[in-house]
Amino acid sequence: MTNALAEAASKGVATVYFPSGEYLLSSSVRIVVPYACHMKIKGAGPGLTRLVTGSTKGGLSIEFQDENSSIEVEDLTFVAGITMAGIGLYVKRPITGRYT
Repeated sequence: MTNALAEAASKGVATVYFPSGEYLLSSSVRIVVPYACHMKIKGAGPGLTRLVTGSTKGGLSIEFQDENSSIEVEDLTFVAGITMAGIGLYVKRPITGRYT
């Protein structure tokens, strides 16, 4: 998952598709994107593609360092797989007078 997301981010504009299934995030996955990027993460449908957080440190974390970046998440379900699971999806982007 980390490689697919990092490769998509390097293209500047990309869609990462996760087919139907359950994906266990047994440790936190963190991607730092240092340039403008417009990324879409898409699943097969609500309940069909499940990202399961299995860590108290969180699931998927994407940090954009360029304020012109954006992300769209569609047709995914985030699930806490353990008690006290961390945040399923965390997105950070610089705030410089724009909504985030």
